[in-house]
Amino acid sequence: MRVIFAEEVLADEASWKHLDRIIHRIDEGAHEWDVQDPYGLEESRWLCEGRPYIKNLFEKAAVSSAYPTRTMHLRRVLVTMASHEAGDLALSPLQAADYLGEPLAILVENRNTDAWFCKSVLKKFGPPELLDHLDDDRMIRFDTGGGIGELPRLIDYYIDKSNKQKHPVRAIVLADSDATMPGTMSANAQRVERKCMNGQVRCMILQKRSIENYIPNEILLAWGTRSDQVAALLRLTPAQRDHFSIKKRFGDSLKEDFFFQFYRSVPENDRDVLKNGFGDKIIEWLQNFEMSATAADFDRRDGAGELRRLVAMIVEEI
Repeated sequence: MRVIFAEEVLADEASWKHLDRIIHRIDEGAHEWDVQDPYGLEESRWLCEGRPYIKNLFEKAAVSSAYPTRTMHLRRVLVTMASHEAGDLALSPLQAADYLGEPLAILVENRNTDAWFCKSVLKKFGPPELLDHLDDDRMIRFDTGGGIGELPRLIDYYIDKSNKQKHPVRAIVLADSDATMPGTMSANAQRVERKCMNGQVRCMILQKRSIENYIPNEILLAWGTRSDQVAALLRLTPAQRDHFSIKKRFGDSLKEDFFFQFYRSVPENDRDVLKNGFGDKIIEWLQNFEMSATAADFDRRDGAGELRRLVAMIVEEI
């Protein structure tokens, strides 16, 4: 976030402790200080009576404000007790300190596998300045409710917390659609989507079945083992590949006629090779081959720009 201090909060001694909290977060690198009136701020009692490190940070901020980052900290937060300008997120000093003091929470089904996937995508498509934040829980925190069925409760927790503190929800939700066919979405995924819409929480429900369906071919081929399985997987049609349950048994998808029709073009030998799936550890096993795929490879496997939209959503909230 790009933080602006309005003139009236600088003159209000009761606000200073909240401004100090915000400055501490800026000093950690979580946000940027947008100094629009350096002379007025320099002469304010809050800065004159503040600790030396605040003055040093102000000097750096005054210089950097003339050359703002163009790829990060794009959203402006106006810390004020008065009416605000259009386009700004206006918060009181206390609200702003609570809001800016929190890391951006990315709510996922599984903290380990989903976090790795999300970080990989951010490395491919995110701005270089973001890389320093990826493994810092003070900046970005991955939180989980223990599966998609528990995500609504976790979303409720963040909504309730923000309502009590009277500021927007500082969280993004990433979830699988669990879509077994094109254009479908599981009941759990639909509940997550409705919960986010009602609570004004930014949300990305992936169109393909799960994060495993976004693994680029280049990473699978670099894996080296299970070459027969990989080859059979790559022979699926694009729609089948997007909705194939990579972790689970392929045979389970053929028990109903609806799914049998969808996969009937798959040769019997390929069905046999794929029948046991790749297992729950596929994401973890493939971490070592992350560098085998470029951004273009991820784009090609995605095919709909979803991953770039996810990155843009996260960057906008940093």
